[in-house]
Amino acid sequence: MLPSGFSVGCGDTGHGRPVALLHCSGASRTHWDRLDKAWSAIADKPRRMLCPELFGCGQTGRWPNRRPITLQDHVHLVAGMLARAGEPVDLVGHSFGGAVALQFAHMFPERVRTLTLIEPSAFFLLRDDGPEADHLFAEAANLARVVRSGAMSGTRQARHDTMAFFMDYWNGAGKWAALPPPAQDAMAEMTDVIAQDIFAVFAEATRLPDYASITIPTLLVSGGRSPGPVNHIVRRLEATIPKAHRVCIEDAAHMIPLTHAGELAALLHEMQAGTGRGAVPNWNFRPARAAGIVPPSTESRGGVHPMNAPLTEQRKIAAASGSPVERVRSLAAGFARRAADYDTHDRFAAENFAEIKAAGLLAAGVPAELGGGDASYRDMSEMLREMAHHCSGTALALAMHTHPLMANVWRWRREKAPVEGLLKRVAAENLMLLSTGGNDWLNGSGNAEAVDGGYRISARKRFVSGAEAGDLLMTMAIHGDTVLHAGVSMKAEGVRIEQTWRTLGMRASGSQDVVLDKVFVPEAAIAVKRPAGVWHPFFHLVSMVAFPLIYSVYRGVGERLRDEAVALASKRRLEGDAQLQVGAMEAALAAVVAAHEKMVDIADHATPGPETSAMVMTLKRTMTDSLLTLGNAALDAAGGSAFYRVNTVERLFRDLQAARYHPLTTLSQQRLAGRLALGLDADGRAA
Repeated sequence: MLPSGFSVGCGDTGHGRPVALLHCSGASRTHWDRLDKAWSAIADKPRRMLCPELFGCGQTGRWPNRRPITLQDHVHLVAGMLARAGEPVDLVGHSFGGAVALQFAHMFPERVRTLTLIEPSAFFLLRDDGPEADHLFAEAANLARVVRSGAMSGTRQARHDTMAFFMDYWNGAGKWAALPPPAQDAMAEMTDVIAQDIFAVFAEATRLPDYASITIPTLLVSGGRSPGPVNHIVRRLEATIPKAHRVCIEDAAHMIPLTHAGELAALLHEMQAGTGRGAVPNWNFRPARAAGIVPPSTESRGGVHPMNAPLTEQRKIAAASGSPVERVRSLAAGFARRAADYDTHDRFAAENFAEIKAAGLLAAGVPAELGGGDASYRDMSEMLREMAHHCSGTALALAMHTHPLMANVWRWRREKAPVEGLLKRVAAENLMLLSTGGNDWLNGSGNAEAVDGGYRISARKRFVSGAEAGDLLMTMAIHGDTVLHAGVSMKAEGVRIEQTWRTLGMRASGSQDVVLDKVFVPEAAIAVKRPAGVWHPFFHLVSMVAFPLIYSVYRGVGERLRDEAVALASKRRLEGDAQLQVGAMEAALAAVVAAHEKMVDIADHATPGPETSAMVMTLKRTMTDSLLTLGNAALDAAGGSAFYRVNTVERLFRDLQAARYHPLTTLSQQRLAGRLALGLDADGRAA
């Protein structure tokens, strides 16, 4: 029930046989202007054009209720607006409007004369459609996660980044950049609406066989250069709807009503030339290829879909996009596709890191003056969070490069520390840093034997994430009562990797043991000397900078887990228990987001010291507790399906468990907070 006075927009022009056109998400009635003009040029009979505007678009108000919007809500909105037609309509829908039109024809077949679906984004039909559709469903789910993430972020830049990805996904790399700034701003303002619409699509429970009841003559239109998911949906609907015919416009991408209005008008003109409601037109426009439309992962847009482009093409995409988040999104489909394989076979994400290096992400945070991408701390946090949506272990391993990098950037900017050489090398040589600090922490580990000109270090360093892709090990060893910090080349004599990473989760991180066997480190390479076992300014900096970045990953994993669990729970959405379980999950995720946002804000603006470390560690503890609660709630909400590895929830739940092991763990965190609250210093001494 819509509230009294709710604004509803519907174009209504011309007279004659009524045609109803449903626009794509975020558009309005003007979406059809080019088609109307092209059709008028060839029409031999008058027609009445009805152009309903969906929720949040044009003159129709945004969804007014607190519960999530559904596809049926849009259907009932359209049904009310089309009542004015007084007779069955020729119903046309594009993209999200196509999904609404499909559902309208299913629910109200007596009100539809003919049905035309132009690449309907009915992604719910990919669910449980067999192995052929699994990677397509993952691709569509990734698109949904990106849009939802941008909508939740709320920042102008996040919305622009999200819509850049969204537009380039549908139309090819560079389309967003070609838009004038006012058009970009207008589209970015629709991020919330588009996110709601995608959620409604994924929440829909109608199954493909249900649409066999549609006996209306149906035209299915696709573009030869469009993404694989919609092409697959069109083919499956052709095989399901009895009177369906499919046409492929070979050189078209997704926005066919705008880019190929003439061809579309000719098709619709033929559609209306049928001799009655049950007549099947004689299609003579360019037919779909006999072998089926080839998904854009192997063909289209100059050879490839940008999400599946080879590394050389990804370099071009990354260079054009600038934003680290956009670069990650250009790689996202491959990351998501490989994630389960890495987990199943205990494999390090080597292919992902080859792409990360090719995309320039290792140097994204290095200042521009030193040859890097000059991304901000928050940009780097968002990059890791976004990556975690697609492959948890890859994101965690990259975080273990990113946090020592950003700590050195902080030192260079704030303290004028002599770390310029390291930062320049990261940018120029595409170096990947490895960290051992989480396992060593204040006490350090390993033995440093003083020799002529330096030290011989012998140690076993555990949990070295990304070890197989790393170049420089940022580590420490003990000499007497002093801990020495240094960077050690992974190619140095005496360094080896031992394959010990057989774990509950985060398997793609490849956090193997690195063994140092009397590795020589010159005196000049020692970056820090500090007393063992006590807090030092270096660790206050690490606490402030590292953990908000590391926990960006866990926030991303939690967000992805929430989305996957909701998708499974949506099948039971009318059940009270499911609603309560999803509500518990939403509350836990809100606590995660609030704690993490505060952590990032501290890292961006505070000064390192005991109070800052205690606050960051307390927020980390709060966030960890909420993440683990979220994981349990996700299993409850998803139900028994979560126990099956094919549904992803199980893997994400396991990945989330690693959040509990980063320092400071529970008792150590409580001890630090308690000491400062009682007026002691960080080491428990009277101030």
